[in-house]
Amino acid sequence: MISREPVTPPAGVAIAHPERLHAELGFVSEELDAHLDFEEATTVPLLARVPRPPAPSARPAGAGREHEE
Repeated sequence: MISREPVTPPAGVAIAHPERLHAELGFVSEELDAHLDFEEATTVPLLARVPRPPAPSARPAGAGREHEE
């Protein structure tokens, strides 16, 4: 969420229309939230159905060290 508190721009930066900028940022924030909600609602259920590879089996202690000298 975008803060409603006024923010002082860094030195040397001027904003011609701070109210317009704030409104545009609010709009973009709402659009991004809606997009991410849509992605979550449609993508996560699809990904949940993708089979996962089996977990690697536990190796006995020292396994894989055959080539060490």
